Amino acid sequence: MPVSVVCGLACLLPSLAVDMHYYRSPVLAVLNILKYNLVRGGGAELYGVEPWPYYFKNLFLNFNFIFVLALSSPLMFVLTMKGRLGKRKALGLMGTAKFTSAGLFLWLGFMTAQPHKEERFMYVIYPILCLTAGVTVAAADDMIEWWTAADGKKPTGWAGTFAMLFQAGRNVLLVVIVALSVARTVSMVTGFGATLDVYGHLSQIELKPLQQKAHGGPADEEVLICLGKEWHRFPSLFFLPRGAAPAFVRGGFDGQLPQRFTAQHGTWAAPPNFNGLNQDEPSRYVESTACHYYVDLELEGRDKPAVDPRFSEAQGWSLVHAAPFLDLERSPQLTRAFYIPFLSQRKNTYAKYTLRKAPKVPQFGSK
Repeated sequence: MPVSVVCGLACLLPSLAVDMHYYRSPVLAVLNILKYNLVRGGGAELYGVEPWPYYFKNLFLNFNFIFVLALSSPLMFVLTMKGRLGKRKALGLMGTAKFTSAGLFLWLGFMTAQPHKEERFMYVIYPILCLTAGVTVAAADDMIEWWTAADGKKPTGWAGTFAMLFQAGRNVLLVVIVALSVARTVSMVTGFGATLDVYGHLSQIELKPLQQKAHGGPADEEVLICLGKEWHRFPSLFFLPRGAAPAFVRGGFDGQLPQRFTAQHGTWAAPPNFNGLNQDEPSRYVESTACHYYVDLELEGRDKPAVDPRFSEAQGWSLVHAAPFLDLERSPQLTRAFYIPFLSQRKNTYAKYTLRKAPKVPQFGSK
């Protein structure tokens, strides 16, 4: 108990000091998160709710059997209690891991109980999840050796056969984990890498002259990169040089969009035209005629028309770059979740993630 108190204070006091510095008042961000989700009356539900199995499905999708091994750690802890009395090295790890793995189950249980769920909320337990799974495998391996070996000698007979089958099964499981992890990673890159592809082209090709000019001074006119329904996939302002900025046009989202940071309000004051109810704020939008570039996901056969009429060739806009983006609703669950050579290309359907350019764009070449 004293150790828990010391660890809690060691985390909370620096957090309180940093929060007070940036918010200019006694604020504990962790406490505010709890109040918003629990005390306020379900404020997070404004952003969508998911059923309780959401995190279990998501974690298995991203970690496959690593997640299963982590969840089985309490069972392994019980099974190895007798072995730990013999002070075997790997089994001793399990006794230590019970404290670290507790955080995994506490966080997973707490977040599962919340109506609003997002994949990013699980990021904080990824290291603990992998650690717990690894310790579970090590403890299981040592436990089998303890059960089958006699007086420290190599097991023979039925015990040797059992130990050999266990080791073979363990190795097969590890190969399956690696294969599924690689297939998942390749699926994510090939299916959703179009976002970075398009913004990379925007930054390195289209706005490269603006980057060169930015070293000499501010641009004469700000270049607006407009976003409609794809506002949530905008990766980072680091893709845009000084003199360019994202802007929003109406495009199917009726909630509150992000607002530009201003030094006047900093991190300590609420900016104007801001609400805590996720209600639409008209001040966030610009007219399509003010846009210089437009990024969108064009879904042939689903959006009618696929190209927003405001940014079509008929209005003088030109397509300068496009990359394939996985169409989730028109692709089978298996091949969209895991990359299967030859089969994924044949079964999956891809839309176009596009960058379109206005007929008139500010001239920002070097002077």
